[in-house]
Amino acid sequence: GLIKETKSFALNMLGKGQQGVGFTFFKPAELDGDKISGEPFTAGENGAPILSNAIASVECKVTDIVEQGDHHIVVGQVTAANVAKQPDGRPDEAILEMKDLGDKVFYGG
Repeated sequence: GLIKETKSFALNMLGKGQQGVGFTFFKPAELDGDKISGEPFTAGENGAPILSNAIASVECKVTDIVEQGDHHIVVGQVTAANVAKQPDGRPDEAILEMKDLGDKVFYGG
């Protein structure tokens, strides 16, 4: 996959109220010009996509990939971090969490 080839990735953090964007990435991402799955992005310092509407992001370089069955656990070292929008109130309460997506959403990982 792309992460294995580039040895880099980004974690994009969505804010409360961005459930629609979250649901977009429940399936494999599709790249189309300057959009990934319909969401605008720019390339981060490591080349990984940083969503324009994410409230924060963390860029990482891959240090290890552990393959277990049909899953891969990617371990990375943080190389850059960005807060695009200062949260109102406590920062730890500004991030969209799985529980915010509703009772019918379950990650069976």
